[in-house]
Amino acid sequence: MKTLKTLALATAVSAGLLGSVGVMAANQGSLGANSNGDFDITLVHASGVRIWGLEDFTFDTNGDDSTLQSSNKDLCIFTNDATSSTDGQYDIIATGSSLTLSNGVPADALVYKVEFKDSNSSTGSYNTLIDNGAISAQVGSLNAGNLFDQPNPAIDTCSAPNANVKVTIDPDGAPSGTYTAQVFLTVSPN
Repeated sequence: MKTLKTLALATAVSAGLLGSVGVMAANQGSLGANSNGDFDITLVHASGVRIWGLEDFTFDTNGDDSTLQSSNKDLCIFTNDATSSTDGQYDIIATGSSLTLSNGVPADALVYKVEFKDSNSSTGSYNTLIDNGAISAQVGSLNAGNLFDQPNPAIDTCSAPNANVKVTIDPDGAPSGTYTAQVFLTVSPN
């Protein structure tokens, strides 16, 4: 009997605590020939994007500072703003640990250019993200493709690239050394 009283007391206290937190939306049915109840359904579906397949860029002038260094690499972008019939749109902006490449001597800093396009094909034009020590404006309304054509964001390997990033450096007149900087790309739904 003591266990039953303890259980009843615990139930009453729990009900009082839950009641003070807020009203529950579900309505419970009562015992009878028929019983009716109801509940609410809520879905919060936030926009999501992912960028992956990024690789480091390494250039070697082999001592020739007169040759413009340039390379591009494919990567993957996903946005769930797309449907089976409409293409997902996204925006991208780049920032850097430094807007110049540094070898540790401020006077030796080199400018670099980062460009981006929403295609991995040879067609299409690049949008400038960083150039000559300055961040360009955010590039908007880029196209990730429809949901069925976009790379799978659950797979870490970028096996179906749909974007490309290009880095260009002019080492003309630069003293010998290793020059570094880190670039951050931020993708957001459009």
